[in-house]
Amino acid sequence: MKEVQIIEETLIPTQTGNLKPDLVVVNQGRVHVVDVTVRHEDTGYLDEGHKSKVDKYTPLLEILAEQLKVDRGRVLPLAVGTTGCMPVATLDSLREIYINERGSYITISLLALMHSIEIYHTFRDYNALVACINTPWTRHLARAGSVAKKIAGRVS
Repeated sequence: MKEVQIIEETLIPTQTGNLKPDLVVVNQGRVHVVDVTVRHEDTGYLDEGHKSKVDKYTPLLEILAEQLKVDRGRVLPLAVGTTGCMPVATLDSLREIYINERGSYITISLLALMHSIEIYHTFRDYNALVACINTPWTRHLARAGSVAKKIAGRVS
């Protein structure tokens, strides 16, 4: 496995203000910015989320490349729908950081769906949230969270 450096949620000052991407990944002498956005799947929202992350973090690549003394890579947005769907651009971003297994994609989709359900119930009916959390399905998703950590450890 190639050596990869991962920096999580670091605050980076820029001329227009501070930015805090989810991950900064240095791999094969290039720096990439990885940031997740969860959007509703209505027409264009996932594409809009992808574009907004690219627009927001592209200026940061030059700063990071200079600070880390590596080449400039790409912004790798991970746009995921509230029901777990992922556009091809998100799958391409995941492959760029060596997350290319179907099980990993399913885990990411299920985590997005689970958190969307939690948010919905938080604002609609607290008792339903408690009932939802105590089901075999959500216990399975909790185990999926440990799989996600394993995936993150594989690229670190």
